[in-house]
Amino acid sequence: MKMILGKDFNDEDKAEDMRQEFEKQKNREKANLIVNFSVPNTKEDIMEFMLLASSNINPKYGTDDIVSKAWISKLDQVFQKAELSMRNSPDFAQIKNIYDQHTRELTPKS
Repeated sequence: MKMILGKDFNDEDKAEDMRQEFEKQKNREKANLIVNFSVPNTKEDIMEFMLLASSNINPKYGTDDIVSKAWISKLDQVFQKAELSMRNSPDFAQIKNIYDQHTRELTPKS
């Protein structure tokens, strides 16, 4: 380990800290990829992307998880694009329904 990472992990706590830091970095990179991925333009692709984004949001973590937060951001972006390009299409009602459902799930109940 010392040759690869420059650190010796004889202590289990240090190894666990390194594992946790690796997971955080992996999630940051995953979130960055999600946020920077472009939203498609065709009606079918927008619908498919909306389903992809909505199915990857974990309401249990909500905005506490960086990856879920990235998917929520992407869900908002897909909805806005659909609103601009498909407002008069019957498929927009499905997209709006998916968006509204996830928005309700993520809104804290008081």
